Amino acid sequence: QSDPECKLMVASLKSGGEGLTLTAASNVAFVEWGWTPKEVTQGVGRINRFGQNATSVNAWHIVAEGTIDDDVIGLIQAKS
Repeated sequence: QSDPECKLMVASLKSGGEGLTLTAASNVAFVEWGWTPKEVTQGVGRINRFGQNATSVNAWHIVAEGTIDDDVIGLIQAKS
């Protein structure tokens, strides 16, 4: 939060989506998917907060092909 040299946060949805308000972060990469659309939205919402220092926020969800995340993404999209 206070290191100006840090350009990217890599986090799980659990660690990045609960209890953190990252107004200094403008880039985050999530390395997992939650089981519900709310978990994904909450994770992205932690960096897109009041007091955000950046003019834009970027969130990436890293998915390895052929993993269970392929199925999870389909479930999340169906639930949305």
